[in-house]
Amino acid sequence: MLEMRISVRELVEFISRGGSIQNELTNPVRALEGTRIHQMLQKKQAEQYHSEISLTYTHAFDENTRLILQGRADGIIIDETGVTIDEIKSTSEPLEEITHITHHMVHYDQARMYAYIYAIQHELTAISVQLTYYQVDTNALKQLKETLSIGELCAFFQEKMNAYYRFIHNIDQYQQLRDASLHDLPFPYATYRVGQKEMAVSVFNAIVKKENLFIQAATGIGKTMSTLYPSLRALERGYTSKIMYLTAKTITRQVAEDSLNDLRRLQVHIRSVTLTAKEKICFMEEVACHPKSCPYANRHYDRVNDALYDILVHEENFERAVIENYARKHRVCPFEFSLDLFNFCDISISDYNYAFDPKVYLKRAFETGNDYTLLVDEAHNLVDRARQMYSATLSLNTIQACLKAFSPKKGKLYQATRKLSLYLKDLQKQNRAKPVRYAAVPTELIDLMSRWIGLARPVLPELEDEKLQPVLQDLYFMVLDVQRILDLYHEQYITYLEETKEDTRLVLFCLNPQKPLRQIYRKVNSVILFSATLIPITYFYDLLGGKAPDRKLYFASPFPPEHKCLLVARDFKATYRYRESYLPNLNQYLKKVTTYRQGHYLVFFPSYQYLDKAWEAFQQQYPDIHVEKQDPNLTEEQKSDFLNQFRQNTHETTLFFCVLGGLFSEGLDFKGDQVIGVIIVSVGLPQLSLERDLIKQHFDQEDKGYAYAYVYPGFNKVLQAAGRLIRHEEDRGIILLLDERYQRDPYPQLFPSEWSNVRLTTLQTIEQQVSNFASIFIENNE
Repeated sequence: MLEMRISVRELVEFISRGGSIQNELTNPVRALEGTRIHQMLQKKQAEQYHSEISLTYTHAFDENTRLILQGRADGIIIDETGVTIDEIKSTSEPLEEITHITHHMVHYDQARMYAYIYAIQHELTAISVQLTYYQVDTNALKQLKETLSIGELCAFFQEKMNAYYRFIHNIDQYQQLRDASLHDLPFPYATYRVGQKEMAVSVFNAIVKKENLFIQAATGIGKTMSTLYPSLRALERGYTSKIMYLTAKTITRQVAEDSLNDLRRLQVHIRSVTLTAKEKICFMEEVACHPKSCPYANRHYDRVNDALYDILVHEENFERAVIENYARKHRVCPFEFSLDLFNFCDISISDYNYAFDPKVYLKRAFETGNDYTLLVDEAHNLVDRARQMYSATLSLNTIQACLKAFSPKKGKLYQATRKLSLYLKDLQKQNRAKPVRYAAVPTELIDLMSRWIGLARPVLPELEDEKLQPVLQDLYFMVLDVQRILDLYHEQYITYLEETKEDTRLVLFCLNPQKPLRQIYRKVNSVILFSATLIPITYFYDLLGGKAPDRKLYFASPFPPEHKCLLVARDFKATYRYRESYLPNLNQYLKKVTTYRQGHYLVFFPSYQYLDKAWEAFQQQYPDIHVEKQDPNLTEEQKSDFLNQFRQNTHETTLFFCVLGGLFSEGLDFKGDQVIGVIIVSVGLPQLSLERDLIKQHFDQEDKGYAYAYVYPGFNKVLQAAGRLIRHEEDRGIILLLDERYQRDPYPQLFPSEWSNVRLTTLQTIEQQVSNFASIFIENNE
């Protein structure tokens, strides 16, 4: 039997929607503000008003299919005139434009659905519905009321159930196929790698027990399948209903898709969707989500349910190309279409921001508690990404650009924009000497932003001034971002004002993202964070929201240490003051390490400036050795061309100069002889900056400041770069760490267990060490 639960709101938003995608600038008020408005209006009601009443109703389509509807009515009024269901809606829309109770059909149908449930359960012959609209900019109130007979409500309810039944029936048929294919599913590969089975069992048990895991698993274990396979087994057994596979980079999303396709080759039925950023998947030259400028936005909601049913009947793998094909066929927005597909899938593959970013996260997945499982791949990237997602900036330049674009006819919005500008300028004048820090966001600024948003919100959707519209839109989103972050602001934030040659910025900076991340964790069943470089794991456990009973696990490399020659140069200085003078030594090291054998060597530098100087010096001294270098502004085509060079001429010595932490230092799977050596110059410390210093000062209270701000983030880049080398059983190669600091604390304690064979080297000894390793390689291949 299929028993499906759905909220009343979710059901009517799906079935009752219609019309076009409107400009997203008509944003609702912030979540906390909306809650406050509901509570304020509810408290003002008479004793006959009963707030937040839970309602549940089970509808049987047939003896094998049941739908359980759940919801919470904002208010139920019981007085001498009868019973009234009250739904409260906060809106930025002018109330004079809301002339009839059916103006917003989804709101009306939500109230009618609650009315039907209440009337049936209390055997009423008639009941009233009331929509209470609160205008957030004017504080005005408008109520629209209608009385309905039980016959009218029964007809309405049956109409909605009939519309939803085709989807329920499709889900039922699919889930029977899926569960049968997943039952007793064998591991998709011939054998488990060392540590892979243990990791998979740990993931399965964590999902069953509703636990979170932090897993440091060395390269080569097969982390993607070690998490996907047990998650699917848990899904088939009912321990989780959806898996969100979250990544930081496109290339790791491809690995997840490939792993699912390996399972599909075993005749497994899995519905999966890959979510692509709106800017990338949009069919139009310019992303403008408005029916006047986009034929796919125009009447999108009239067509999208038919598009969904079509793709659900014929496909299971909703990759980007598949989504685009059906979106064109039905003339719907491919981005919104993909978000709807999320609701029907077992697995979604997407960027971190769909789960964690308060600006764009999937509200439909996190508004209420659920039993989803989050698989967070390359979780070492989440620290900086989370800081970025939970921070916000107010730029004086953006405000000034907006002021300049206003026409000579200047009204209230211009004056509100000018006040924002003057406020930042006043702060700037008061604090010209250095960046200034505030324990909290100034209250006056919060009030100025609230007034500005209230004036801008109704203007923007209808604005046709081509000069003003884009800059006003930029400022609108900037202020809105700041308001969102205000809802999250806590003691591990700091606000600072910084003046540079280019701009003056007020920044709400998240020093430690553990709290907002933890809020997301509490809304799901289980979170599995994994990476080859969660080192030290206590650092990531702390910053990524780890809390007892969350567990920390380590799985060692499946490859023997002797597959690599790992050397630390004890006579090489890479600190800033010595870089220029040690360029000749660097050249000699690079020349000598390439005597290992002909092939491709990756050379990583901490900055483009250092890279450029080293590249120029090496070219002058060794013009016969082929060198390629990473440029800072590569196009997608140039990136592809750069990567293609690794697949060509593997028997010709080529040095690839790249930047630590850049595109080519992580996420890439070089096979065989595509890379036979990795040379890392420096310990990878991030460049000095205001924000790094703020992090240091914050964690100095726990004697962790320098490590958390500089050492651990830098060493993580080193580990990622070194991880480009030994990725498969047959791989062999050399890792050379060029910086004497690797000999000193804390670095030896940070080395992973697979680096147990590390040896010191010098310019005098490296050739012999390389030669010895090369002879072993030759022996093993004869």
